[in-house]
Amino acid sequence: MSREQRGPNEKLGTVLALAGISNAGLARRVNDLGAQRGLTLRYDKTSVARWVSKGMVPQGAAPHLIAAAIGAKLGRPVPLHEIGLADADPAPEVGLAFPRDVAEAVRSATELYRLDLAGRRAGSGGIWQSLAGSFSVSAYATPASRWLISPADPSVERDANAARAAVLGPQGAEGAHTGAGAHGAAGAAAGGTDTEATAESATTSSTGPAADTAGTTDSAGSAGSAGSAGASGARGRPGVPAATGTRPAAGAQATGRPGPGTPRATSIPAQPGPQNASASRTAPPAASARAVRSDRAAKGAPAPSAGPRHNGAGTSATTGTGTGTAPVAPPVTSDISPLRVGHSDVAKLREAAQDARRWDSKYGGGDWRSSMVPECLRVDAAPLLLGSYSDEVGRALFGAAAELTRLAGWMAFDTGQQEAAQRYYIQALRLARAAADVPLGGYVLASMSLQATYRGFADEGVDLAQAAVERNRGLATARTMSFFRLVEARAHAKANDAPAAGAALKAAEGWLERSRDGDADPSWLGFYSYDRFAADAAECHLDLKAPRQVRRFTEQALSRPTEEFVRSHGLRLVVSAVAELESGNLDAACAAGTRAVEVAGRISSARTTEYVRDLLHRLEPYGHEPRVAELRERARPLLVAPA
Repeated sequence: MSREQRGPNEKLGTVLALAGISNAGLARRVNDLGAQRGLTLRYDKTSVARWVSKGMVPQGAAPHLIAAAIGAKLGRPVPLHEIGLADADPAPEVGLAFPRDVAEAVRSATELYRLDLAGRRAGSGGIWQSLAGSFSVSAYATPASRWLISPADPSVERDANAARAAVLGPQGAEGAHTGAGAHGAAGAAAGGTDTEATAESATTSSTGPAADTAGTTDSAGSAGSAGSAGASGARGRPGVPAATGTRPAAGAQATGRPGPGTPRATSIPAQPGPQNASASRTAPPAASARAVRSDRAAKGAPAPSAGPRHNGAGTSATTGTGTGTAPVAPPVTSDISPLRVGHSDVAKLREAAQDARRWDSKYGGGDWRSSMVPECLRVDAAPLLLGSYSDEVGRALFGAAAELTRLAGWMAFDTGQQEAAQRYYIQALRLARAAADVPLGGYVLASMSLQATYRGFADEGVDLAQAAVERNRGLATARTMSFFRLVEARAHAKANDAPAAGAALKAAEGWLERSRDGDADPSWLGFYSYDRFAADAAECHLDLKAPRQVRRFTEQALSRPTEEFVRSHGLRLVVSAVAELESGNLDAACAAGTRAVEVAGRISSARTTEYVRDLLHRLEPYGHEPRVAELRERARPLLVAPA
């Protein structure tokens, strides 16, 4: 289904001619790209003719798939505006910016958190499905280069006036002690501008959930602008604050003053050491971070109201009648003061990140426990980022937020939402720069590298991994450097550069041998051991078509199976099965494949499912064998179920 547009789309016609793609050829390419993403599309040459001659705009993921298809033929990224489809993108820039200014960095990150909420509320993939196909490895160029030039901001201290201005805007900050200012604080902190808040009330005052119209400009666009942190979260979920970033001055606490040696210049401060691992917990990450609010309540600081938000004029931004009329709210005369962030607030976010890492490894990025991370960012991290803090506390806060944001990106990557993953990674890198945490920034770059390599951009994957390595020389621990070199080896191997891959693997192993248990390794590196090194080394040799080496490293990687890293165990089994197959051992390949399917069925990971799918594709020449047919039958429920 398409929307009408005025006149022919001459831009699309011109680019198609430049690329030498016929109408039928474009339709076939778009359908194929859709199938790779689990979409069933049936475009034909007539559909393309309508897009060009009548200016009709296809809905859903199609505009991005068109751009991706043309870009693949031209050998370069093709933005939507170049083909006359820019208005089909509900949020073309959100999450892709890497601002130089710290305050703008906070704005950029919190906007992304709200966008993800809107996407999830839209249902069935929401905005992320509309953005399917929009991943562009070139979007990493500016963030990586700016981080390389300056991986640490000179200062991130934010006093009460700056925090108030960030939430209310300059004019709202001046009137913060008036009723209009107080109302503006609630509205702006909850969802952005007053216009956005009003737009949300008009959208959400209906009696039922919105129909799943993901991909249309109207529905997706309104969802993106209406994704507020407060009223949207409060509906159907008591205890989630509506107004974020502010609280009554009576409960404000001035904690976390900077101590001696707090970095104020552009030089890189001493890098953070390991975080104490929290005790075993069973609550999802958002539940851990929600303790931040209960702690404040226990200290006498009331949580922000979950009631209606108000705009700066004193009118309610929500309607109880659904008629669109906004009743006048009574003026508020109490003093509104920005939230003062302390070390205890940051500690709760780090506990949430620790929980999230554990759930992700055990259950996959698509599990409901893992999906609590974006909510934690929106409900818990965003209000803290919008608060006031000393430079010392601010550095720690940005570091914790960067960890959670990178985790959200990793989970999106694991579930196949590449567009969401890219945006989260970019914001995580920017937050790591504000934290002045160079190893953490390198870890984000390594995550970007793995995504680029996985998506077929091995050369860019090499660049990103090498950036992490070079910036961390003399700063990161030996174990951290080993992981960065291992990621570099993965990219070299995918690029079929055996000498470079071998050199990187040797360096990674050397760094790992130099590491000691007493080293100040960061908490987020807890997954990395020789087992993980062996597993990735096996994948490198698989790409380099060296099955004997694959078998050797896979045996080491599988020597100690663990329930803690279930997804990794499943991936290793698939790699083992492929190595056995390439060595001519069909029975062993099917046996390992059967175990991999069993593990994959216990987790929610599109990446693991893709590994299984690749194995079955390699087994197609042996489809007549009963063992292969049995394996394919066992895998059928996994392949048809959503990841």
